[in-house]
Amino acid sequence: SKQRSRRKTSKKLYSRPSYLPARIIEPLKKLGDGMAGRRDRALLLVLVDSELTPLGLVSLSRGQIRVHFARQKDMSVKAFGTGCLPRTSNEPGRKFTIGHEAVGALRDYVNSDRVRGDHPALFTGRPGERMTIQTLMPMIYEWIRQAENPPN
Repeated sequence: SKQRSRRKTSKKLYSRPSYLPARIIEPLKKLGDGMAGRRDRALLLVLVDSELTPLGLVSLSRGQIRVHFARQKDMSVKAFGTGCLPRTSNEPGRKFTIGHEAVGALRDYVNSDRVRGDHPALFTGRPGERMTIQTLMPMIYEWIRQAENPPN
């Protein structure tokens, strides 16, 4: 049995700490709840739930997040999403999940605001182009600033 337990502990799952500090997660979720812009709300909620880096977030493509439905104890049904970033030369593939609020925000964005076309990017900036990290980072810094200093 010692050998069996050793085998289990030697197989560590790849885990990376969240890009965002734990203390700011709930304030960011509250900020997302009040956002009017569908794309920005989807970006923020997917970032918070998935724990992806900003670069991972902008690299997402359409169809990379699969939506699943789960029946709750109260018999309601909630959606959640799963996805995987492809393996790179210095990192194994990164699996992630998003909760039902992020799935809803993503659905609203894709169905209403996402630029139509053949571009595979999930989050687009200028019409028909993948959002860049240079566009996303100032947005994240502003969201963190707002979450840390909510209006009284």
